[in-house]
Amino acid sequence: MWQYLSVFLVLVPVLALGAQETDKRPAFQAASIRPNPGPAPGLPVSRIRQLPGGRFVATWTSVRELIHYAYGLQPYQEVEGQQPVLDERFDVTAVAGSDVAVTPRDEIGPFNLMLQALLADRFALAVRRETREKGVYALVRAREDGRLGSGLRPSQCVSRDKAATAGVGPESSTPPCDFTFTMNDTMRAGGVSMRKFAQNLSMSMDRPVGDRTRIEGLFDVELTFNARDTPQARALAARLGVRSADQALSSQPSIFTAMREQLGLELRPERASVEVLVVEHVGRPTPN
Repeated sequence: MWQYLSVFLVLVPVLALGAQETDKRPAFQAASIRPNPGPAPGLPVSRIRQLPGGRFVATWTSVRELIHYAYGLQPYQEVEGQQPVLDERFDVTAVAGSDVAVTPRDEIGPFNLMLQALLADRFALAVRRETREKGVYALVRAREDGRLGSGLRPSQCVSRDKAATAGVGPESSTPPCDFTFTMNDTMRAGGVSMRKFAQNLSMSMDRPVGDRTRIEGLFDVELTFNARDTPQARALAARLGVRSADQALSSQPSIFTAMREQLGLELRPERASVEVLVVEHVGRPTPN
């Protein structure tokens, strides 16, 4: 098994900077941090947003979630620490001195670095990186003859620069290239390699997924499953102390069954080293 560790380690993004390097990171010009013990009306979960004009807003968000976001961790990666303040919730509003580029959730950008600096300054946050042996999934072929399912087809995707002008979107018969979208229990991907598809699956599985299919080329994927009862959805519900009432109501199969029947692929559980972020020190925020 250990000869496959590198397959999984490539899925773990390099954490941008250590806490001791705060002075090298850009900083917000001004920031307000206020306790919020209860969710805002109509907002059952926390929200973190990068906005144009150099504005950053987090609503009913725990310190642990802020750290997770600041360091660009994947959903399956953990912020380890037992300090009570880590699970206290706050509203954060911050603004940079100038406009800042908005980056995708899985990329480290200026907002992430400024949030790291804010956490170090206002919460006295200090962190270190460690690895733990944890459960992972290997994406492999499910059938002895290696045959793939009907939901996995050589790609006919439309390039991103042409998608907008052609009116191509997530529900189009031909999806945009390098695009993965899940809606109404259906995951659709366009022009993805098996390595990229495995990485996208990690978001639903609450642990890393590494490609071991040995399938080359780019594919369009259509996978229908109970998206409200995946390991990630259950883990999120458990962290929030809630259970989705419709988890058991979907007529769709589990993601494990759907993978085998629709794609001819299987998610095989294994063990490997996964990077975690350990909180060495964190305190309550200094006053605004």
